[in-house]
Amino acid sequence: MNPEPLDALDAAFLAAETPTMPLHVVAVAVLQPGHGGCGAAQVRDVLADRIGGMPRLRRRVLRVPFGADHPLWVDVPDLDLDRHLVRASLPPPGGPPELAAFLGDLAARPLDPDQPLWQLTVVEGLESGHVALVAKVHHCLFDGVSGIAAFAGLFDATPRGARTGAQGGEAGAPSDAAERGAATSAGPASAGDGSSPAEASLTGLAASVARRWSRRPVAVADTVASTYLALRQLVAEHRGAAAAASGSVPGAHGEPSPPGPPSPGDAGTAPAGPPAPQPGPLPFRVPRAPWNGTISAARRCALVAFPLEDLLAVRAALGGTVNDVLLAAVGGALRPLLEVPDGGRAAGLAAMVPVSVRPAGPAGERHGNRVTATMMPIGTDVDGPAERLAAVAAASAAAKRRAGLVGEEVVRGWSELAVPALLSRLTRVAANLRVFDRLPPAANVMVSNVAGPAAALYLGDARVVALFPFGPVADGIGLNVSALSYGGTMHVGLIACRDRLPDLDGVATGLRDAVTDLVKQAAAPRRSGASRQP
Repeated sequence: MNPEPLDALDAAFLAAETPTMPLHVVAVAVLQPGHGGCGAAQVRDVLADRIGGMPRLRRRVLRVPFGADHPLWVDVPDLDLDRHLVRASLPPPGGPPELAAFLGDLAARPLDPDQPLWQLTVVEGLESGHVALVAKVHHCLFDGVSGIAAFAGLFDATPRGARTGAQGGEAGAPSDAAERGAATSAGPASAGDGSSPAEASLTGLAASVARRWSRRPVAVADTVASTYLALRQLVAEHRGAAAAASGSVPGAHGEPSPPGPPSPGDAGTAPAGPPAPQPGPLPFRVPRAPWNGTISAARRCALVAFPLEDLLAVRAALGGTVNDVLLAAVGGALRPLLEVPDGGRAAGLAAMVPVSVRPAGPAGERHGNRVTATMMPIGTDVDGPAERLAAVAAASAAAKRRAGLVGEEVVRGWSELAVPALLSRLTRVAANLRVFDRLPPAANVMVSNVAGPAAALYLGDARVVALFPFGPVADGIGLNVSALSYGGTMHVGLIACRDRLPDLDGVATGLRDAVTDLVKQAAAPRRSGASRQP
């Protein structure tokens, strides 16, 4: 393949990385070995068989001299799989705490920048004889949607015995799941910006940089103009929402109540409990939480799993979406960590939620990042689990509309203008000067939710029994909560700066309790049901 310039957003993830903020993502597949076992040798055989359909994993980053422009993807002709496949073992008893501790240490270590930016670790010694396959991949290669699809490309939809017996296929033949993963990972081999092999030379790189810089004045004007229009719309929409909120009714933030059965206490009146707080002067101002600030390189992880049917039952009974239920549960888990003044209420925290803008169908089956983000309240300032969910569901509709005002073109435009040398220097200076200890946080927590495979996955004869995601931790935020549905279970991976939030296990316990409380509320008799009848 020809050298290919990194997409603007992909390049931004690479340039913004610092020694204390490695921007890779981690996915953990817990495998129940079959008759043939499941170890490093089996994983290597599968990887060698599938890597040909994953061209991005066979490329490394070539940085432009002085960081004057976006780096290039270049081929690695003789990829050494043994550099990327690692074997590890947990100490006894090999339960979730031991796995979480291992993942925290793994997530704290950056990837080798001179090699293709990924690593697979086969972790043995788990309880019940299970084995974990841990993928660590830099965010510049994949976002959540494309990354999970690519990871699924290592697995099959049926166990090896079923393929060799009932289907008569070869043991190493990729299944439909593998083909889908390969299609996701294998993007067009175009040079994107008119690149050719010659551009890998200094002369070619200089010519490419000159062409791109010649177009920057127009790009700057367009990006500034679109940003100004988006911000003006944001402020206007928020002012309208603030005026509408004076009624203090559900859905009063300029949006109707979410579809589904009404929440308890919303029969034309405000929900039980304290009134919802009024919107601030700007939609993106958030208070500071104890874990917000400059982060260190140390990481701590925790794993939580819920039956997906429980979240669906809460949605059906109390309204909102599954994502609203997750956000309300995160708010319930974080609420005890906030200091509440005597007679006052807890601060209203907000989550930064990535939103995929990847087209559906074959056009969307690509590597790289196609995401924007929106701010969502998580109801830490609302008493009661049902009331918290109602507040989150009502406010998230307006937040989603605001996300539509700041389209992908604005995010991509600023990413395109971010010169790697400047962005890298700014992020490092900000970390060294601990700027994020002084500035208001952009958000209090990152929360993402990706729909994973519904059917079971297999590696040889080994069945995937759990699939956990972990996103990066960013300066100023300090906590990331990532959720992935698989096989009827919602798997949640929590990762935080160890020095900012040492008791992450307490947050994980709080998350379990918050979901349990919502399930109890959903199952309880609805006292106001009679008043809702027409």
